[in-house]
Amino acid sequence: MDNSRPAPSMPTPPPTGPRLRDGLAVFALDGNRVRVGLAEPVVLEGLTSHEAALVARLEASASSESPNVAGYAHVIDRLTRLGLTEADPRVAVSSGGHTPSSVCIMSAGELGTHIGLCLAQAGVTRIVFSDDTPVPADDLQSRTLSRGRGDAAVRAVNAWVPRAARLAPHHHTYAASDVVVVVAFGAAPVPLIHDMMAADQPHLPVVTDEYGVTVGPLVVPGEGPCVTCLGIARAEQDPDWPMVALQCNGARRAHASAAGRAIAAGVACDAVMRFLQNGSADPRQWRIECVERGGRLISGGVATSLRGGPHVSETVVASHPSCRCHQSSVLSDDFEDQESILF
Repeated sequence: MDNSRPAPSMPTPPPTGPRLRDGLAVFALDGNRVRVGLAEPVVLEGLTSHEAALVARLEASASSESPNVAGYAHVIDRLTRLGLTEADPRVAVSSGGHTPSSVCIMSAGELGTHIGLCLAQAGVTRIVFSDDTPVPADDLQSRTLSRGRGDAAVRAVNAWVPRAARLAPHHHTYAASDVVVVVAFGAAPVPLIHDMMAADQPHLPVVTDEYGVTVGPLVVPGEGPCVTCLGIARAEQDPDWPMVALQCNGARRAHASAAGRAIAAGVACDAVMRFLQNGSADPRQWRIECVERGGRLISGGVATSLRGGPHVSETVVASHPSCRCHQSSVLSDDFEDQESILF
């Protein structure tokens, strides 16, 4: 595996001046005091009326134009030291400074479409959907009169963020993508994982089951845990898992509740955006439980019931000592047999 992969690219936004972090609101108080934030507010005291007015204009939603901060460097420095300002977005560009970011989404069902929309709204300028599955007549996407799921997803995303999404020229095409999001039921498709590991292609699995959605880890071949590591660990707990996982790679759709889709899409988007900014593998895995568990069988007993709404948990996945994903010879010698990829 080639670890000299160039850093992923991010879109180059227009130059802007200093701003408060997205979501921070500014509230005027008496005596030229200013409160920044709601949940964990910071109250600035000792300001002049002009300085208080400047802080208000730094709120991201206050104006589309950057305020003139000449002569107020001390105020900007104070806000920065308090962690209230955004880092300069111009640093998040490719090595050449020209190539926009690109994310490929494999499977363009409802969950994949949600993820694509989140990424488009987050600033990803090239979202490629690779899915030529026909749209069933009873599916909501059929109302778009689209030829297939990929086409329906492109229409849905572009309706909100014009020209952000497009179809892959061929099914299962992900070339020239900074990262691939693999949406699947039960387990990521074995041949696809094989191909991406061989191509040193960063990827993020988003896998559904009858109770919810599991997102991550974000895999960078040669760095941190991979899908193989997950498969080996699960097979140790569930000896039938290798046979079950291979049967997941069929026509079954990735399914999740509306709330689960929304949460999983946001979590997946955040993981991808972090990768586009730093280019590093992320060993974290997020679990979104969407459905009450009425008592499912697990080793040693019955699982505790989950009551109430969706629940999100985070764990850190470790590389499995039996996995050969860090060995340079594994791609040519050990991945020919599909079952050996995951187990």
